[in-house]
Amino acid sequence: MGEEKWVLRYRPTRFSFILNYFLAGLFLIILFSLLPFLNLRVISSKIIFFILLGGIIFLVVEPEVKIARKEYVLTQESVICYEELFKKKSIEIPYIEIKNLNIEQNLLDKFIECGDVLIESDKEKIKMAGINNPGEAYKIIQHKIGQIKLPEGKKEPEKVSE
Repeated sequence: MGEEKWVLRYRPTRFSFILNYFLAGLFLIILFSLLPFLNLRVISSKIIFFILLGGIIFLVVEPEVKIARKEYVLTQESVICYEELFKKKSIEIPYIEIKNLNIEQNLLDKFIECGDVLIESDKEKIKMAGINNPGEAYKIIQHKIGQIKLPEGKKEPEKVSE
């Protein structure tokens, strides 16, 4: 019988957009603070009101669009990034072709346990942006690369505990 196929799916997490939500809240506070002083009959007041309102809407909607349209899939043979907005697009990098694998996390990302995994081959590049627990995805990909790049019949060396 053939080897069982497995699939792990990742999507960007809302936690990775915490700065967007913080700024939207800040804009909302500013808007409500200025509301008593804004005379909406005056064009400059209308401009300020709509800039703040537009900023709030953008900061809340942009993460939701990114979350809904991106999906990262780890299969038995490759890493795949699906992206759809108006038409579906996919990028696939087989484990054997991966040349570079890195994790990107800033201090806030480490605190909320999210970050980016960068996967590069000679032809393609996938950035698994804003996923939960990027270290787990990194280890899985690294393990698959090690398995595939070992010669036939050879086993992966056992890790010695320190």
